[in-house]
Amino acid sequence: MTNRGAQAAIAGAFCAVMAGPNLPTALLPSYRADFGLSSFGLSLLFAMYLVVLVPALLLAGKPWPRRNAALLLPLALLLAVAADLIMGLGAGTAEVVIGRALSGLSVGAATGAAAALVVAVAGERGRGSVATGNIIGGLLGTVLGVITAQWLHGPTVYFVHAGVVVLALTALLLALRGMSRSSVPVGTAAPGVAIGPGVAPGERTPVQERHAVLGTAAGAICWTAPALILALLPAMLRQATGPTGVLAATSPAVFFLATAWALQALVRRTRVGNLVTGQEVTIGTTACVVGLLILSGSALLQGSSASVPLAFLGCAFAAAGPALGYRGGMVLATQGLAAHWQSAATSRYAAICYGSSAVLTIGTGALGAATSIGIGLAAGTALLALCGAAVVAVILSSEAARFRAEAALTVPASGPRSVLPA
Repeated sequence: MTNRGAQAAIAGAFCAVMAGPNLPTALLPSYRADFGLSSFGLSLLFAMYLVVLVPALLLAGKPWPRRNAALLLPLALLLAVAADLIMGLGAGTAEVVIGRALSGLSVGAATGAAAALVVAVAGERGRGSVATGNIIGGLLGTVLGVITAQWLHGPTVYFVHAGVVVLALTALLLALRGMSRSSVPVGTAAPGVAIGPGVAPGERTPVQERHAVLGTAAGAICWTAPALILALLPAMLRQATGPTGVLAATSPAVFFLATAWALQALVRRTRVGNLVTGQEVTIGTTACVVGLLILSGSALLQGSSASVPLAFLGCAFAAAGPALGYRGGMVLATQGLAAHWQSAATSRYAAICYGSSAVLTIGTGALGAATSIGIGLAAGTALLALCGAAVVAVILSSEAARFRAEAALTVPASGPRSVLPA
């Protein structure tokens, strides 16, 4: 199998895994009604997979997982199937909690493994591929959940997803079998792949290390925004649309993910990529801050005619967070590293981002339970916007020019747009 075919199989497998945690997005409001959950209970249910995911990501950065990515990614797919079957066959909160926990293990195992495999196959262009998979998988999972919740029996979505994962696993195993041994991340990249020698994390320059810290901070903010939007915004809107308004309540969340995917495609495949090179983190975080402030206003106006239009507008701006800020932060956090260190660095980056999103999602849900879900969401988005504004201020005051210079130095021969990997 060609490198391109192997890259597609790896990316498809990771997207299939990432779709799993997003399947319940359309079902969370129903779970709230069926199980009698408060907004705090709802946020706990959503965050259960994050609570398991963070330690799983940290363990995935250890030496054995780092050297065995080709074994770890298929295992992640098997865990995803197990999660689907438990949540699909179960009828209570215990099964949903166990399924969400297994989804966390699945994503934790897949994140670093997929990153290492793609970088080994594709070289520097693959540095941010996991961020793209996060968006595509999230969009597919959410859309699939909305369709089945609106027109089919809700838990059917888990069985459909299990079938998709089995197909992705089959393609992945065929791809791994066809890859040469040198293309598996044991320290070198695939033959003919331009990646450079790379270094260990502690061997980068002080400027690169500082950029990695800023990229991680921006990434954590930009990745917490989707958690708040997907966990609590549909439940807040469902209070206004009623029990039959699944599509109306979840449409801003679907719009958010679709916009994020469209922004990534626009940057990667058009000349817009040349314009934002070196500024992905700054632009993405700034737009995310604006979107979060608009969403905060939408939450405060819950129940009014302006709430839903503001929610769509806020989602449009906030989508730049995961599309540009999170992806650009991942590139900064892993820049210059050897292929076999990509797994550990990506897992650590994702652990910090997911951990931050878990803390704020649970805290926002707790505040919503004590007051109202609208007030809780308004406070959570406003606090996140404040943190994002602080990071942007640091970048603009001292690092923006260095980001541009560093991006220019790492542009491969194929052209400047590949600094935002396909």
